[in-house]
Amino acid sequence: VAILDTGIDSDHPDLAANLGDGRAFVKCRGKNCNHPWDDDNDHGTHCAGIAGALDNDRGVQGVAPEVTLHAVKVLDKRGSGSFSDIAAGLEYVADQDWDVASMSLGASSGSRTIRDACSYANNNGVLLVAAAGNDGPCSDCVGYPAAYSEVVAVSSTDSDGARSSFSSTGPGVEIAAPGGEIYSTVPGGYDTFSGTSMACPHVSGAGGVLMADGSSNTDARSALTSTAEDLGLSSNEQGNGLLDVAAAVGLGSSD
Repeated sequence: VAILDTGIDSDHPDLAANLGDGRAFVKCRGKNCNHPWDDDNDHGTHCAGIAGALDNDRGVQGVAPEVTLHAVKVLDKRGSGSFSDIAAGLEYVADQDWDVASMSLGASSGSRTIRDACSYANNNGVLLVAAAGNDGPCSDCVGYPAAYSEVVAVSSTDSDGARSSFSSTGPGVEIAAPGGEIYSTVPGGYDTFSGTSMACPHVSGAGGVLMADGSSNTDARSALTSTAEDLGLSSNEQGNGLLDVAAAVGLGSSD
């Protein structure tokens, strides 16, 4: 699972053993940059923990605790990035034959550069997952790249199953996942964040499990959406429903 974000903390005890190769399109800046792809913010590390923190009896455990996490640093220490760097990151993931590109990032408008990179990665077998955005409530405001047809757009729910108030909605939403008050890894420790950024890596981790078991990107996408739990929300809010990892991997519903 490639985390296209601000990087991943290479020293974190919940993550270090699961880290694979990384690549920086924006270099890490600061005193804790052991690698160019290290996290000089905290956002990428938080997302990485949700997707694949170790099962080590401490801290947190990710959706896929045995997954290999690849840091693809496309956002700087302020959490900002360019379309060209994000597109280059996507193309790099595809060229490495990595399974999943997790994108907890977005913009209100699209880019031909990003669209072409999404098409390239999707055609080369990468499962593309992205945060729907935090512009809710709205009628149709799913951000990009989540709004592209090649990408699984993930909205956010709270612990009570309601749509998170901040979550973007619209016909582009494909699946929902927990995004309200999520506790996960950050450089040097742990913290609680909220956002569709937190919902996205739940789905990415589950996709990584499916593809490790031999599913193609299209098969994994179908399994994730067809087994999602109907929360009784509109399709613009939940898409096909709430992510059910156990059901998606054939272990029965988590209920």
